[in-house]
Amino acid sequence: MPAQNATTDERVRNHVLTQLSRSQWDLLQPHSEMRSLKRGKPLSSPGEHGTWVVFPIDCIFSLRCELADGHGSEFAMVGNEGMVGISAFTSVEVQPADAMVQCPGRALSVRSSVMRLMFDADPVFRCVVLRYMQALLNTASQTAACYRHHGIEQQVARVLLASHDRLDGTLLPLTHEVIAGMLGVRREGVTEATNALRRDGLIEYARGRIHLLDLRGLADHACECYAQIRDKYRRMAGED
Repeated sequence: MPAQNATTDERVRNHVLTQLSRSQWDLLQPHSEMRSLKRGKPLSSPGEHGTWVVFPIDCIFSLRCELADGHGSEFAMVGNEGMVGISAFTSVEVQPADAMVQCPGRALSVRSSVMRLMFDADPVFRCVVLRYMQALLNTASQTAACYRHHGIEQQVARVLLASHDRLDGTLLPLTHEVIAGMLGVRREGVTEATNALRRDGLIEYARGRIHLLDLRGLADHACECYAQIRDKYRRMAGED
């Protein structure tokens, strides 16, 4: 799909862009491109110079820490609550981590140079960005604790609910392999966890998709980290 300028309706589907005033959006919109992204597409790798700041509309990115042996895990999920490419707002011009598309969809890209100019010149916009950066840091900290103290079934339930919050509907384009890559665990462990959730009538899956049948029951199975992370982003967006 060719790149297109974003519309105001598309802007309001991203919670960071929603916080911009009309005048701020009018400045950014001519420098923006709406793109369709495929699963597995790497937006950036550590050490690369970031050209764009990307605002997911209906796709999900995985921010990952990779080790020398090729193993790694996700330290933050980024969907329509946030943005990818925060190095544009710091003195470090290179990307600190991998950013990979896990759920395909659309995202709005704005040139990093334009975003940095607005960040430096507009204190209101700067406050929006800093609030998001704080929420992202809190997410990474909570996720690290989750990996250390919670079981795979709890973590899988957290990932499913977090993905649901960022996508429309209860049918998620997630496979066991994708979830295993996000959590940094063996696929067999994810299969055991999803089988347990399916036996409890909480999910069903087929053909690379997972259907969430009981959100309340799934929340009961998830660890506390799901609600903790969700509420941090809600406060960032001024929803609480």
